Amino acid sequence: MKLRDFYKDCLNELADSGVENYEAETRFLITELLGISNTEFFLNPDREVSEKENLLVSDAVSRRLSGEPLQYILGSWDFFDNSFAVGKGVLIPRPETELLCRKVIDTAKNISKPVIYDLCSGSGCIGITIKKHLPDAEVYMVEKSGEALIYLKKNVSKFCGDNLPVVIQGDVLNFDEFTSCPEADII
Repeated sequence: MKLRDFYKDCLNELADSGVENYEAETRFLITELLGISNTEFFLNPDREVSEKENLLVSDAVSRRLSGEPLQYILGSWDFFDNSFAVGKGVLIPRPETELLCRKVIDTAKNISKPVIYDLCSGSGCIGITIKKHLPDAEVYMVEKSGEALIYLKKNVSKFCGDNLPVVIQGDVLNFDEFTSCPEADII
């Protein structure tokens, strides 16, 4: 099957099922899962889609039709200048949250060696972004969920190199767990 025909079939399935951004989501699924650029997608509509590729994307379309978020299907989502691993158990990074990070980074630049807490860290996109932009900051990332901690640790490992934030598995409502942690400048 040609890419253009495959795209139309997937597009129609998502559109007919009421997926709001069906055009963009169809393109995301195809380009990401087939490992092709947007340029190749648009310039090579006669590219053959293999049976294996067809099954891979068709499975993803079915998952999307069942209500699974696009970002979970893709396994990652962009935030600031990185693509963070995401999946079931973590909130999907949102553009509005980038404004929060920018505000924290701008504010913390005026504090010598700031201590910053990212509570309920999930994927870690907030704490990791702050740590990357403020390497001298002491960043504590607290996550209770073991399910989310998998993504948090994966993203810390991927983006932080030797300049690691402190990752704590704990309940932010149990203050006894944090008695050895320093006082925060920013939460």
